[in-house]
Amino acid sequence: MVNEVYGGYAYLDSSPERNLSPFYKFQQPLPYDPVSAAGLLSQINLKDVDGDGFLELPSGKPFGFTILTNEDNPFRVRMGGLITENLKNAGIQGEFHTVDYNAIVTKLLDTFDWEAVIIGVEGSIDPNDSSWIWESKGPLHIWAPYMESPQTDWERRIDELFALGRTIWNFEKAKVFYDEYQDIVAEQLPVINILIPAQLYGFRNDFGNVLPSAVTYNAIGLIPFLYRKR
Repeated sequence: MVNEVYGGYAYLDSSPERNLSPFYKFQQPLPYDPVSAAGLLSQINLKDVDGDGFLELPSGKPFGFTILTNEDNPFRVRMGGLITENLKNAGIQGEFHTVDYNAIVTKLLDTFDWEAVIIGVEGSIDPNDSSWIWESKGPLHIWAPYMESPQTDWERRIDELFALGRTIWNFEKAKVFYDEYQDIVAEQLPVINILIPAQLYGFRNDFGNVLPSAVTYNAIGLIPFLYRKR
């Protein structure tokens, strides 16, 4: 996908933070291994019983799921096609559909009528800017939304780490907490980081103080710092 969708201008990283954040900790993505994936699936009794090349549930019904993304994003549309093609290598039937972006938001936050969704989340410098995803009470904690209390020990630990990180002034100590949260997310994979697109900036050589940034320009980006040379 890095090469075919983004022409090489993207990178793989399983960390939920962006690499320009001082709290970022690199997380090695899992290797692509359809054979090992099939082995893991067989351990939970998903097997190709009828020999058609696709896995069935213990009941004998076909195993598969639907993947959605917004129709106005050609990059995600292409990724969805590649993902469903590669799922077949592990014996999984994936159906890919494109819908209106507002419909996806409604499914994620209101009706919960979805099985898998390809979406994007903007990176920032402070991990707390995305705490609404990772804390169990967060409104975009989409794999188990609107929880009154954490449903797992690792989600409870992430809640604790954010509470600790946002209430301490010492950077080194706070980074220890945020490092652990990134370790947990990379291990538990409540969401799967597909890739992070690179950002390309073009500017005239008579502009000064150009500071391209992968995070939102409202925080540390291009626009607030530009001036014209004379």
